[in-house]
Amino acid sequence: ASFAQEESRSLSENIKWAIKKGFESGKPHSMNRAFGYEWDGDRYQIVSKEAEAVKFIFEQYLAGYARERLPRLKH
Repeated sequence: ASFAQEESRSLSENIKWAIKKGFESGKPHSMNRAFGYEWDGDRYQIVSKEAEAVKFIFEQYLAGYARERLPRLKH
């Protein structure tokens, strides 16, 4: 059991290190799409159709609004 726990800890540390190194070099941890952006293989590109919503979300966050208190966007 202690061998398995040490192996699990070691694997976890290796994954954390790889994620950190990827972030430092500008690579995303996951290739899941982030709203407002698309990954082109080298970096994120802004999706212009979604840029207005992303800007609104950031402005509301900086103004101190919580997600639950945000007004709904009109489509």
